Amino acid sequence: MAERSILLADPPTSQHSATARTPYRADIDGLRAIAVLFVVASHLHVAHFAGGYIGVDVFFVISGYLISSNILPQIRAGSFSLTDFYLRRIRRIFPALIVMLAATIPPAWRFLFPTEMVEYARSLLAAVFACSNTLLWSWGGYFSSENDLKPLLHTWSLGVEEQFYLLFPLCLLALTRSRQQAWIKPFICALAVVSLVAASILAYRNPHAAFFNVGLRAWELMIGAILSQRYLPSPRRRISREVAALIGLLCVVLPALLYTANTTFPGLAALPPCVGAALLIAAGENASSSTGRFLSLPPFVFFGLISYSLYLWHWPVQVFYNLRHLQTCVPGSCAEPMSHTAQASIFLVSTVIATLSWRFVETPFRRRKDLFTPRRLVATSATAAALAATCSICLIATHGAPSRYTPDEVLAASQLGVDTYVPWRWESCSLGLEHTSVDMYDQARCLPFTPGKRHYLLLGDSHAAHLWPGFATVFSDLEIGQANVAGCNLLPDKMTDSIPTCRNMATFIYRDLLARKTPAEQIDTLIVSAQWHPYDLPAIGRLVAYARANHINVVLIGPNIAYDLPLPRMLGNLSARGNDLANVQAHAAPDSVQLDAQMATLARDEWKVPYISYFTDMCPDNTGCPAYASPGVPMLLDSNHFSTAGAIRFAQTMRDRHQIPE
Repeated sequence: MAERSILLADPPTSQHSATARTPYRADIDGLRAIAVLFVVASHLHVAHFAGGYIGVDVFFVISGYLISSNILPQIRAGSFSLTDFYLRRIRRIFPALIVMLAATIPPAWRFLFPTEMVEYARSLLAAVFACSNTLLWSWGGYFSSENDLKPLLHTWSLGVEEQFYLLFPLCLLALTRSRQQAWIKPFICALAVVSLVAASILAYRNPHAAFFNVGLRAWELMIGAILSQRYLPSPRRRISREVAALIGLLCVVLPALLYTANTTFPGLAALPPCVGAALLIAAGENASSSTGRFLSLPPFVFFGLISYSLYLWHWPVQVFYNLRHLQTCVPGSCAEPMSHTAQASIFLVSTVIATLSWRFVETPFRRRKDLFTPRRLVATSATAAALAATCSICLIATHGAPSRYTPDEVLAASQLGVDTYVPWRWESCSLGLEHTSVDMYDQARCLPFTPGKRHYLLLGDSHAAHLWPGFATVFSDLEIGQANVAGCNLLPDKMTDSIPTCRNMATFIYRDLLARKTPAEQIDTLIVSAQWHPYDLPAIGRLVAYARANHINVVLIGPNIAYDLPLPRMLGNLSARGNDLANVQAHAAPDSVQLDAQMATLARDEWKVPYISYFTDMCPDNTGCPAYASPGVPMLLDSNHFSTAGAIRFAQTMRDRHQIPE
């Protein structure tokens, strides 16, 4: 998923408002345009722009350059006012932000479930007080698809920037007042290096921290600061400017085209776009270049001028469009990619709103200082912040205003985004493909071996892990081990997989665990479940042959029901669907039923292993599959994984039918 943010540099917006220190440069507005359009394209899933989130990092560099250009000369001259600096930040950021935040409240009330509304209220409060990055850090990974429907997710970078500019001037003033101005340059350079090194390490070890922590993003802003103070020479000769600008443009454009949501980011991967932005800015410091003149064309300048408002508005517009689409889409179309018409419409609406915001909110607050005096600015901002905070606290205190829905709808929707860390035993018995390793697998916990007992192993991907709460509850008298890797079915073929966690776990299972001959550590029965696909069938046959050769029994569990929408979301909106469960069932994917029949035949006639069919067990007599595991509690917690109650109900059916040999 792309980074949803935009940095808020504080440039003059016309030649007339430029200062002597920071003359207006149209090419920087053009660079802003490239950055924000990349971000928007990435969010809209425009083909070939999956890496457009690097536009955020470009904004970090621009921000560091422009603001350092203003405050460092003032600090050295002794004319810098911390109060005036913070007032300028409020004047630049807060009016447009608070208008956007206020505008999101009515559609949030209309579309968000109570649990989602509580998260929204917390993000509203965090956005007002510039700590969205800290809140999102506590929520976990940024690129999770669960975050696609959070209207204020994009405000995280405002927190990063404002926290940085709260601390950075204070550090510079401390050096100045301690008569250590000579230390300003080493301080800036050291901060850049230390921050980059730490971010590069933590991008692998703790990617959430690398993404959201202000200290680990500081190096990107410091590149701009270093550039603004000419700590490195800028190109003077024409050929040097042309080459620098062209290389800079390529360093910005290529990552936008080549990076994906799976790229380890930020860290070193953020270096090319940041260096590219720096080269583009440096190439225009002494004179123009062909690339700079291209970026100075009126369309680029226009989008550069509205870039802050465009980013503030485009993400909420997209989120609320998606939420409405999830309520109104017809079966079979809900999971389809966003159409070109929808992409264009969202972009057009966002651009219109952003233009109005820039013209009637941003510009008056910045230019009409006679009307919006410092006293009025602070009073207005404080009042708006207090109102937003009050709204947030009320929504949190009422648990998301559940009276908007029926009790059953509230209970069903509460399964959305439920934490599966404990029930599925993540990072001990269940691993992910990213940011985990086989070293995290806890054999003592996940592979119990009691002498004299039959040893079972629940093997597969997350579609095995979601069964664990059911087996642990219903078959608690059996000794069942667990070995799961999300996105990796752990069939024998996975021993050559390109992803280390998948490959290493499969190797451990087939070359160590299942090959053990000591009765006290020997697996007697494999219970195999995964998100099956037709192309898995030959590999399942090889698994059965391997197990048979090692005198291990196999029980194969077929595919379970899957929908084109999360089941809790559909049941949470059941009133809007006419309270018709048949409408919900219409969203079930037919592929699972067809594959189940094929696997049942192969298990009986070719593989000759016991086969457990969800559809036979849970959906008899063509009356449809159950939507609820118990009153108000959905069978699934998303579109294809069992809720804990759903897993228990399915496991109880297996036990009642004696489908697990004991």
